Amino acid sequence: MSSDPLCAFIGHKLTDHMKGTVDLVMRKFVKEDYHKTVANRLCLEPEEVKEILVVAAALHDIGKAARIYQCRFSHDCEEIASTIRSKNRCMKSFYMHEILSSGSAWAYAMKRGWIKNNVLSGRWKTFLLIFSILNHMHSMRDYGDLLDICSSAYGGKGCGDKIYREILKELHIDKNEKMLQPAGVELLSQELVKYIGEWGFNIESSREIILASADRDMISKAIDFVNNFLSGESISIHSRTLEINCGERRTRRSLWKLYTLIQAPLVVADICDSFEKRSKDRENKHRRAFINELCYSW
Repeated sequence: MSSDPLCAFIGHKLTDHMKGTVDLVMRKFVKEDYHKTVANRLCLEPEEVKEILVVAAALHDIGKAARIYQCRFSHDCEEIASTIRSKNRCMKSFYMHEILSSGSAWAYAMKRGWIKNNVLSGRWKTFLLIFSILNHMHSMRDYGDLLDICSSAYGGKGCGDKIYREILKELHIDKNEKMLQPAGVELLSQELVKYIGEWGFNIESSREIILASADRDMISKAIDFVNNFLSGESISIHSRTLEINCGERRTRRSLWKLYTLIQAPLVVADICDSFEKRSKDRENKHRRAFINELCYSW
């Protein structure tokens, strides 16, 4: 296995997928003023929505950079059928990569100061970014027992660290093992600056943001933040309503469900970039027809 390039899936580099997803979000949504349309619904400014869309697209698959996933690929991103990684086989899928990606999203929010001084508008942007990334595989993923960790049976507190430990077990990763390859980190950090910068957003400490996808503290904090935001424990305002910067009061449940306005462009762009590169994959013909219509009808 080579450390360069990293792979998003068979035959497609991770850096190319990052760029392709960002470009599709911009061309299909932002350039059509989607971000302006939904800004009022999200109680944010259009430029803030644009930034969240771009960053979500750039970071959603960062977790795939982990060695446990990459060791199944050759230098040209072809799958190696019988690769053995130390005591365990490489993962045959990217199971749970989105949870690792949430660590990078948390690190980005910290670098941008969105969660500084407990300012609600910043915390709202952080929630939209992280929760959209965590759920971009929702239609395919059954988290099963992981969800129970954050249930009331566990008190709902400190679940992030417990989930991180469970992920290490499920992925057969030793707690002392380095999850990322240094060369891969450098490549991703350079490309991240480029892809986000092309659309007008500067990113500082990109290397630290990439490294956060393998950082126990960052991933745990991201999960705990989302759990607390959904439960209202981290929001020091009336327990039944939220008032961000648009002055409109809405029930908490009706408001946080609006993360789907960020998730939807991310999922569509992710699917369409993948579909274009995987057009020869064997898939149900009805599914292929649906995706073809989704990706090329506008």
